Amino acid sequence: MKIESVEGLHIGTSYVVRVRTDTGLTGIGQTACWGYTEAVAAIVDKFRGYLIGQDPMRIEYHWQYMYRMGPFRGSALSGAVSAIDIALWDIKGKHFQAPIWELMGGVIETGLGSTFSWEAAIHPIRPCKLPARPQKRDSRPSSSTRCLLAIRT
Repeated sequence: MKIESVEGLHIGTSYVVRVRTDTGLTGIGQTACWGYTEAVAAIVDKFRGYLIGQDPMRIEYHWQYMYRMGPFRGSALSGAVSAIDIALWDIKGKHFQAPIWELMGGVIETGLGSTFSWEAAIHPIRPCKLPARPQKRDSRPSSSTRCLLAIRT
């Protein structure tokens, strides 16, 4: 499978990238760099020449290449790379007929509800043991957030 085309679309105030393969699969990715969509579009245009003909399954390789191919970093570059990255993951999910979260490792814990642990986020190989029911400090209502910390180096 090879990337056949990379297309950028301005939709309202958003910018979306559509990547098509020679097998007919299409991936869609949206940038989070809403304030500079013209800059993101110019960067996607620059990456188009590199991406066409490449294997869409080599997502991490493409991410590293695009992010590190020049000396400058910033929101527009990150926005372009992330939109393409999301589109490539969309293609991979469609190819394997699996949701992206499953391709990225699947469910880690079940039945914990909304619980946050820096230990589990930083050390996913040895997550901490959490009580089945989180303890409250006082009688005030509590709320918690679950998040995934992903760091690219």
